[in-house]
Amino acid sequence: MPNTNCLAGMQCHCGSEGPFRITVRTVVEMHDDGSEDLAGDLVFDNNDWCVCCHCEHAGLVSDFRRVPIECVPTLAPLIGLS
Repeated sequence: MPNTNCLAGMQCHCGSEGPFRITVRTVVEMHDDGSEDLAGDLVFDNNDWCVCCHCEHAGLVSDFRRVPIECVPTLAPLIGLS
């Protein structure tokens, strides 16, 4: 079944629709002895590194997009296309 949330439009060349290991950006409060628990949004885009957990194929997130992000109705409002 195609992904409809954070991974909408993504699929590896092996056919897997996830999970994927993706380099993400977030903000945490850092202290000398560590950080608070992760509580913020995790952000990634087409230029971030992605690895298929099924076959270990690696590349950019854009390499895993089978449907252009602009065509994924659930994501369009999030990127300002609605």
